[in-house]
Amino acid sequence: FLTCRRPVPAPHLTLLLVSSCCGPPGGVAATSTLPGRSSPSSLRPTMPCICGGDDQVVAPRRQVKQSVAEAADEVENRGVTIETRGATGVSTAAVRDRKKTPYAKPYRMKDTRNKDQDKDARPPSRIVKPKKLRNRVDTEDMPIHQGAFHDANDADFDGKVLYAPCRGPVYTPSDWDPSLAERSEQLPDASLELEFVYGYAGKFNSSKNVFYNSDDKVVYYTAGLGIVYEHDTHSQSFYHGHNDDISALTLCPVDVEVNGATYPAKSLVATGQVSHVEEGAYITVWDSMSAGSEYSELVRIDFGKEARGFCALGFSPDGQYLACSTLDNSNTIHVYDWKSGTEVGSGIGLQGEPPAINGIEWNPFDDVTGMFVTFGRRHMKMWTNDGENWTAKNITFGSLLMQNVLSAQWLPPRPNGSQYIVAGCDNGQLYLVDVDKAKAIKSVAAHAAGPKYVQPNGSMAHIGVRGLCLCKDGTVLLSGGADGKVLSWDASDGIIKDNRFAADAVQLTNPFNDVQKLTPAVRALDYSANLDRILVGTSNCDVVEIADGEVEMLMDGHAGDIWGVAFHPAKPEVFASVADSGHLHLVDADARKMINVLALDWKPRAVTFSSAPVDASYHLAVGGAKGVVRILDEDSLDILKEIKDSKQGISDLMYSPNNKFLAVGTYDAWIDVYAVDKGYKRIARCIGHSATVRGIDWSEDSCILMSNSNDYELLFWDARTGKQIVNPDAAGKDVNFATYTCMLGFPVMGIWHPEADGTDVNSLNRSHNEQLLVTADDHGRVKLFNYPCVIDDAPAHVYTGHSSHVMCARFSSDDSMVCTGGGHDKSVFQYRVKW
Repeated sequence: FLTCRRPVPAPHLTLLLVSSCCGPPGGVAATSTLPGRSSPSSLRPTMPCICGGDDQVVAPRRQVKQSVAEAADEVENRGVTIETRGATGVSTAAVRDRKKTPYAKPYRMKDTRNKDQDKDARPPSRIVKPKKLRNRVDTEDMPIHQGAFHDANDADFDGKVLYAPCRGPVYTPSDWDPSLAERSEQLPDASLELEFVYGYAGKFNSSKNVFYNSDDKVVYYTAGLGIVYEHDTHSQSFYHGHNDDISALTLCPVDVEVNGATYPAKSLVATGQVSHVEEGAYITVWDSMSAGSEYSELVRIDFGKEARGFCALGFSPDGQYLACSTLDNSNTIHVYDWKSGTEVGSGIGLQGEPPAINGIEWNPFDDVTGMFVTFGRRHMKMWTNDGENWTAKNITFGSLLMQNVLSAQWLPPRPNGSQYIVAGCDNGQLYLVDVDKAKAIKSVAAHAAGPKYVQPNGSMAHIGVRGLCLCKDGTVLLSGGADGKVLSWDASDGIIKDNRFAADAVQLTNPFNDVQKLTPAVRALDYSANLDRILVGTSNCDVVEIADGEVEMLMDGHAGDIWGVAFHPAKPEVFASVADSGHLHLVDADARKMINVLALDWKPRAVTFSSAPVDASYHLAVGGAKGVVRILDEDSLDILKEIKDSKQGISDLMYSPNNKFLAVGTYDAWIDVYAVDKGYKRIARCIGHSATVRGIDWSEDSCILMSNSNDYELLFWDARTGKQIVNPDAAGKDVNFATYTCMLGFPVMGIWHPEADGTDVNSLNRSHNEQLLVTADDHGRVKLFNYPCVIDDAPAHVYTGHSSHVMCARFSSDDSMVCTGGGHDKSVFQYRVKW
């Protein structure tokens, strides 16, 4: 409850609006003091105020509204600035001085708060003297342009621009050159080339998804990209034939002929994706020997949207058929003659919420009738072909515990003609299944069940044994479990037994395992006979290789949604990324290797490097959940300082160009400014946004902050005082900003599609040479624009591969690279800028 009990000398005016702390519902308490004017009769007191104030009145809102309008007219004529403080922060209204009345020093009301009160509590409202008006812009008389410019001719304009989704006007700079808009009409001469992807789908994959191909290159996927990794050069090539998340992958095990060309065994890859907003799910068969080429796709099989996607794929041993399990409520099994795209059989996999199928495994030792097994949620099912029809038979568990089956592998037939399947279960056991009896007959202790992990449907479950692979000409069975161990079982007689191993166990590790404090559970296994190496995909979203018992990291990934990426200002090859897994990764982009990793005890949301060294080294600031900001040493990642002034969390961080200040945007809707050279002491708080702060930029002189928020406000601040700047001259019109990451403003108003609702674009970054803009959006797209970008729906190079909600995009300090953080796909894409 606010009140003013002292008169203000004419020609000043006091207008105070206060929320009623008493009085009838719908009433408003107001005080209005105008020089030479008494209070309107409509505002005569109707009852005494119970708070004891003798100058408070209570009246219906409608009557007060009229009085307020009259008072506002008087305010406008006298040319003052009104500042009010409410529950959501500070708002100011500035009006021009029509009468050029000289002003005395304004009266500021005494802060009567108790000294023991919270220092952040709201001070009383006050009247603020406007700045000198000789340089003020008369915004009321400015011409108005609706929307971004239509073309370069339309850009010959001086005034204010109103465009969606920005809630307020933006202004053309005083030195605006309309010819610059011609660049905005054109595609950039520069382009982006995908160089490397740090990510592997190791969290929610239902079936095996990492393989060696015929050249012993590693084939896997993440997001909407098929990836082929070459060990010798530590490089990747990519298959871009999908427009949404890939959810299943398999390789053809034999040589096949397609369209007159012969493809060697394990060179053709089938990948299935989830339904896209514009089309249904589909499967493509592509050549991994020509990944990245427009000719790599050979066959596409389309499904309707009711299929939703795929949880498992499998080629028959003769290469004729491709079986798949869709994500409908029946988890339907389809069998296709894939070369012609003809369906030859189908049936119910398992009724229930998808995905209920964890894999499809064909019998590689049966070339005549065709036989495969499907397995998943508390079931196994055997499918056979009698030459005309495909039939299914449930496999029983007998006296064994019925549990989720996560993997399966056929063993070679025994001399007596019997054959077994090994099934990996969620409690870490292996079940032996008698094929003739269609029954699980024995359990073998193998791995620990491990911790429970979140499943694709949101439930929690153990991931037990997810990796099974036959090697050494069928004499050795490899198993990989949630305990991070890879076991080698002696299967030379077509059966496995307790504690009968062919080699010592291998425990998965990585150089940063002690820091990460995570046991990498096995998600998929494969084996190369040529290399005698084991390939492993892990639950940490890493891909590793085992040779002679030694573990080598091929690709480090994040195990949680990625929110922030930042490049080092002096080492353009070094970047940091943060993810919901609670980890910060420091990466050498040239070597494509992780330098260091830090485990946090909260989910980070933003990361940035200092603009220059502080003492001996650069600082790395990271903030996120719980409102914590940690200042780290760039090399050791040791904690130098911890700050906690936010209650709801940190959304953005930015050091000033002179390296004296750190601005911290929050989910509390304010920005805190800290003095770096004073031990990160807070010197200002910028209050005025009514939603989460999404972007922060500093002026080149480190005096002004620009910020935008989730409710599409673009505001400007005096960084030293925290006060909002409302004068267009001072508020960004002619201010040069050292960076541009805010998604609103005159020079970036062309990034928005006409149908965009304001939430589509998640990140923006201007190149340091001020020639390009890169954006990341909700549709998995990375766009490259010319800068400035002022033409409506400006043309851009569009790059796909990410899942939905790409959360961050940043240029390296020398503009040679762009890195993007893919949010839910848990992948960082590293692009090379081709100038």
